[in-house]
Amino acid sequence: MSISSIDSLELLRFLRQRTLFQTFKDEDLEIVARRLHEVTYQQDTNIFEEGQPGDALYIVWSGQIRIWRRDGTRELELAILERGDKFGEEAPLFERPRSATATALRPDTTLLRLPREDLDWLIRTYPETKEDLAAIAQAHMMARKARFNWLQSGEVIYLISRRHWMELLTDMWKPALVLLFSAFTLLGLRVPGISLVSALLGGVSGGLGLLWLLWEAIDWQNDFFIITNQRVVWLERVLLQSDSRREAPLAAVQSVNFERPFWGRVFDYGQVTVRTFTGTGSLVLQNVRQPAIFQGHIEELLLRVRSKTEESRAEAMRYSIRRSLGLAQPDETYTPAIKPIEIDPNVHRPFRLVRTREVEGTTITYHKHPWVLLMKIWLPGFLFLGVLGGVIFFAWRDFITPTPVYPGVGSALLLGIPLSLLPLGWAIYNYLDWRNDLYRITKDSIIDSEKRPLGEEVTKTAPIRNIQSITHSRQGLLRLILNFGDVSVVVADTTLTFREVHDPATVQQDIFYRQEQLKFESQEKDNEQERERISEWFRIYHDVLRDEQTPQGDSNEGE
Repeated sequence: MSISSIDSLELLRFLRQRTLFQTFKDEDLEIVARRLHEVTYQQDTNIFEEGQPGDALYIVWSGQIRIWRRDGTRELELAILERGDKFGEEAPLFERPRSATATALRPDTTLLRLPREDLDWLIRTYPETKEDLAAIAQAHMMARKARFNWLQSGEVIYLISRRHWMELLTDMWKPALVLLFSAFTLLGLRVPGISLVSALLGGVSGGLGLLWLLWEAIDWQNDFFIITNQRVVWLERVLLQSDSRREAPLAAVQSVNFERPFWGRVFDYGQVTVRTFTGTGSLVLQNVRQPAIFQGHIEELLLRVRSKTEESRAEAMRYSIRRSLGLAQPDETYTPAIKPIEIDPNVHRPFRLVRTREVEGTTITYHKHPWVLLMKIWLPGFLFLGVLGGVIFFAWRDFITPTPVYPGVGSALLLGIPLSLLPLGWAIYNYLDWRNDLYRITKDSIIDSEKRPLGEEVTKTAPIRNIQSITHSRQGLLRLILNFGDVSVVVADTTLTFREVHDPATVQQDIFYRQEQLKFESQEKDNEQERERISEWFRIYHDVLRDEQTPQGDSNEGE
């Protein structure tokens, strides 16, 4: 059935906030609204199933939708969608079966359904909508293939974009010159006397040019600009060199702007600037494809975050007033709609003998990667084993064939034990030096502590609430293979660097989540104080109103 129970003005306001319809005129939006159908599903009812033909696009009006697919015998959850989310566009857009199943999670889940024929009309009449829908569908397909392991439970990818192909062409001109040189060199094979030189130069330069060209293509493909329901992420991977991730939480985003040069207007690419409240934590994303769509999705999610925050505040105030007036039920409680993500203490534990990440209560301690320890102790360890092997060799030789030419057991022990103590002490010193370099995240601060055995100790501390930006990087092939690198935290005019830590992406994520948790707790404390104050006013007002409505005779009845 078409829209009937939903207020038309509320529906138009709702559609206006969706990126898909932001550029529509009012009269066009009204036409679209008339083609939408209101459908309601009960809890645990499937809207469509994996493998079915795509017959419609859906927009969540109320409730929640679970998107999942079967992976053998288990169910793989892909996303939990809420009010305002679009889904089901991939199958009708690309004329393929449904790639997942959609299930209603709450009773009376209401959806806005745009049938296939109306979706075709929308794309024909407003071609710009196809670009938006195609970008969303491609993001979902890329997310399924990439399977980003840093996503948390409940975090949904809304859009993924790569750098524009114009930048790929810009990066390829150098290897193209090498290939051109190879082609001209190989032409020299026709000139008598230089055929061997031409063959060698042409073959080597051609091979290098092809490898360089392939490297640039893979490098371009590994850069992502990602929007989730919690943050904006710039994932940059340089093949065989580095891997870094920069992000800005949606709650900290203040504004989103984009700029396009002349050729950017022609080929639809540009720079997107995501500004945060801290300023220096802003993200500047270069050569983003379809920057207007990218900006629109961030702004839509920002509106959603602010709306959910306001709804949560209103619900909390309602509960506080009911409780102060004695109207709340015994089992009635208030649960915030938006909560920070909790840190998982077992998120990454790859080493059994050497622990690089320890969680004790609210404190997380990081040690440098075991490779750093190995580089510190391999030489003294080698010397210790050499001396120990020499002692064993001479002792064994004296035991088998005693001879005055070689040192006896006593001499070997007398010389070997002091000599072995030197590299052993050196190794122990280096181990303690590695062990004493600690990086900690407490409940409200980050600590960078470096201490030399029998030497100086340098400790830097900064409050988490003042963090302006967090970045991590893994420079070089070895760090990429062994997964260790640096995490830099900018606090005012100071930078704290967690050096050579294992899995720097997880360290960055821990700091980010602790920052969000601290901010959430601070806001909840302030909001609770405000609610208690206002609730007390309402209680006093209620008492005054009740006293004023009580007849005077009732108060003098006992006199």
